[in-house]
Amino acid sequence: MKIATISTAMWLTAASCQAFVTPTTRLQTIQQQHTKFILRETDEINKAEAVIEEETDAVEPMESAATVAETPVATTPIKSSKVISADRINKAIKERAYPFFLAEKAFSMLDSSHSSLDSSVGGVGNKEHLIVLGTGWGAASFLKNIDTDKYDVTVISPRNYFVFTPMLAGASVGTVDFKSITEPIREINNKVRYLEAAANEINPLTQSISCTSIVCEGNSCETESFDISYDRLLFSVGAQTTTFGTPGVEEYCNYLKQVGDAQQIKNAIVNCFESAGLPNLTEEDMERELTFVIVGAGPTGIEFAAELLDFIESDGPRYYKDRLKYVRIKVVEAAPSILRPFEDGMKEEAIRRLTRTIKIQGSGEYSTL
Repeated sequence: MKIATISTAMWLTAASCQAFVTPTTRLQTIQQQHTKFILRETDEINKAEAVIEEETDAVEPMESAATVAETPVATTPIKSSKVISADRINKAIKERAYPFFLAEKAFSMLDSSHSSLDSSVGGVGNKEHLIVLGTGWGAASFLKNIDTDKYDVTVISPRNYFVFTPMLAGASVGTVDFKSITEPIREINNKVRYLEAAANEINPLTQSISCTSIVCEGNSCETESFDISYDRLLFSVGAQTTTFGTPGVEEYCNYLKQVGDAQQIKNAIVNCFESAGLPNLTEEDMERELTFVIVGAGPTGIEFAAELLDFIESDGPRYYKDRLKYVRIKVVEAAPSILRPFEDGMKEEAIRRLTRTIKIQGSGEYSTL
């Protein structure tokens, strides 16, 4: 099995991993075979020349005897340790173009070896089938540079587009449009085949993948399973967000890894503001409706908090001016500081910007964080 792995903050699968085949070793073997072949043929030439000299020496006495004697050669006894036929003599003394013969045979052998080499590495008419699982950062970068003249590439993923994940926070509050942060896989490389499916199991013994796809007809949908074989496999499906075993996360929280997550968050924010405007709600109820909790103070969490704060400051006064004083944004982090991988100066600047007082014309000043 030949499995190549690639990762950009992704899990790696390197079991039974072999590197991509390069023709260097095969060409070295061919050269060694040609060297042995030429040496063997040279040795045969030397032996042939020795035979020619020996048989020529045996022929010369016969010709001398035939010239001197007036009687036919048959009546003249010739003493020789070998009985040599005329056909063998003609064959031995005939000119032979050994260099041309060797060159022709060498070129024929080299041509057949190259044809075999081309077919072994996916040459014309016999491409290796390469399957790419996933359409994230690693897969997208790989597909931009893969040589489709050498490999028959199939991409399998439930998502037929690449997402520029750093902009998901902005898309979740409407700062950027979802179309501007996605790129279809077929535009990244229009020579690859895409299958919208999820890979359930990889069998390295048979070099096959079991997949499940959702097929819809009208308003009814059903799952369909299929198997697909491969010669090489690129595993680039990324990783799932860990919950650290915290109860309620799966049921009540939103993640921020996919376009669907950003859309859910955007709809949830709008619903919270609309629900806070319902009659018969106390100020405590309105504050509860408009309290947003962000778990994790890494780059994603802080970026989303900043985008949400900008939304409240810029778009909020136009649509929800009377409810902004009830908005609260809370960032929960287990570590003693935010943005742990970054420098202290950046951490302090991020805290200063997030805790600033928001001034809204006609509604006073508010601090949401």
